[in-house]
Amino acid sequence: MSEKSRGRRFNANWFVRIFDSKTRSWIWGRSVNVSVSGIMFLSPNRFSMGELIQMDITISPQVVVQCYVRVVRVGPPSASYYSYGAVYAKFERNGQQVISDTILSLIRSDWTGDAPKVPGVKAAGQYGSRAA
Repeated sequence: MSEKSRGRRFNANWFVRIFDSKTRSWIWGRSVNVSVSGIMFLSPNRFSMGELIQMDITISPQVVVQCYVRVVRVGPPSASYYSYGAVYAKFERNGQQVISDTILSLIRSDWTGDAPKVPGVKAAGQYGSRAA
């Protein structure tokens, strides 16, 4: 790993749509965790350290964040997916605000013990909303 995690991470199991510039096609993956500075995700395709990737993060059916991320960590592959850590490089429209508001909701749920108002995220206390 070349760069340490910069923000507090929260487990988040969201669909991510990834544009693979090598195949010039969109592929589907999953997020593992998120923070205000980046995302860990799984992809069926390989990407390189430093690669800039166009990504749509589906927080809920009504909320999709369009952004570009830069790969800063490559994790060990599984039988069908590759694991990546990436920092946000650029957001389209209000994407940065949506990510910030989502993380704020997760922090509040940790403080109160209430379930977060974010689809696909584990509630504090039940399963541990903070990623290890």
